[in-house]
Amino acid sequence: MHLLREYYKRQLSFDSDILDAITGIINASRHGNEVNNLTHFYGVMIVYHAGIPDTIRISYLIGLLWDVTEHGFHAPSSKTFPSWSWASVKAARPATAPGTLHPSIFAEPPVTRPWEGIQVQISYRPHGPQPMSALCGNDYKDYWPWVDVTTWVQRCIVAQTSPTTGTFTSHDTPFGITGPVVVAAQVIHLVCLKVTSETGFPGEIRVRGLIMFETESGSYCRIKLFSLDVSPKHFGLSPQAAADEYEALQWQPREDETHRRKRIARGIAWRDPSVLGKLDGWEQKTIRLV
Repeated sequence: MHLLREYYKRQLSFDSDILDAITGIINASRHGNEVNNLTHFYGVMIVYHAGIPDTIRISYLIGLLWDVTEHGFHAPSSKTFPSWSWASVKAARPATAPGTLHPSIFAEPPVTRPWEGIQVQISYRPHGPQPMSALCGNDYKDYWPWVDVTTWVQRCIVAQTSPTTGTFTSHDTPFGITGPVVVAAQVIHLVCLKVTSETGFPGEIRVRGLIMFETESGSYCRIKLFSLDVSPKHFGLSPQAAADEYEALQWQPREDETHRRKRIARGIAWRDPSVLGKLDGWEQKTIRLV
């Protein structure tokens, strides 16, 4: 999964967003020795397993968290359409320096629910919504898609530091962005794709997702990835309550649904994105990726 051979056109089609060489990527992946059942839809990798359809949704969300690195550093992002596709970044880079694709690790501990409650709906514009299982094989050639993701979103105000740079803050964590159009808009959105408690600090959660810019009402363009660690104080927890919660996570391999609902009611259910509903500024909504 980490080494996809380079099969793509140097110029993408803005109107139809058809990546003519995707078949080569699919075939190289399927016939390789690294990963079985790996396919691709508009620049986002998908892992699927017969009889377990939810792996398609989860791997698609993971695939949105792609990154391209070179010599240990993050490669500059490209605004080439589609903004949420790793293929757009790779197509904009010279063939002599393609970089390496590093998708997030698919395997997660069974006790976590980092993607629970985040939904993905693919719509083929002439014919409406389609099941995600239809994305496998060569169906991408027939799609002119809308990709709608229902998740937790935070609206942030950008402070301009120069004509092309700006900063914003989320839960005491500063972020920087670049791009004259984005900076001029003065507003960006944090879009959650995953929540875990993997920070190693009592009661703290880690939110991963996309920093996105609203191009028109309800439609969003990717700027870059973000990783945000949120401390217990933002949930109104005392240090002792946070420590107790952290210890419970370490020693309870799996909780029943009744216990889980009680923890959510107390506002300390760290295992899935619904915990963001307890934080100021986050709301659950559906956004359209463009």
